[in-house]
Amino acid sequence: CDYYKDTQKYAFDDGQVGYWLKVMGSVDILLAHNSPQGIHDRDDGIHNGYESLLRYVQSHRTKFLFHGHQHISQETTVGSTKVIGVFGAAVYDLDTGVQVWACNPHDTRA
Repeated sequence: CDYYKDTQKYAFDDGQVGYWLKVMGSVDILLAHNSPQGIHDRDDGIHNGYESLLRYVQSHRTKFLFHGHQHISQETTVGSTKVIGVFGAAVYDLDTGVQVWACNPHDTRA
């Protein structure tokens, strides 16, 4: 494991993530802390996705992958997988893939 920031809390490296994805097998919906590599990455060296997660969604054709970590609300399609970054909270219709409700912590409207 690598240390995350200076808090001494552990983060998995890409090899460890790849191992657990292999053990897990195929799923239709994947809930992950981080995104696949190159999807919703930030240019700060710490908010970058995992290469093994990208390979997983490309080969297993997961229908949805929901993630946080980058603190954005954004959707990107990778092959047949809808990768959804959620910041705050969101509700999706899993039959249609349409967001039906969201609450973003930066939204100050009453």
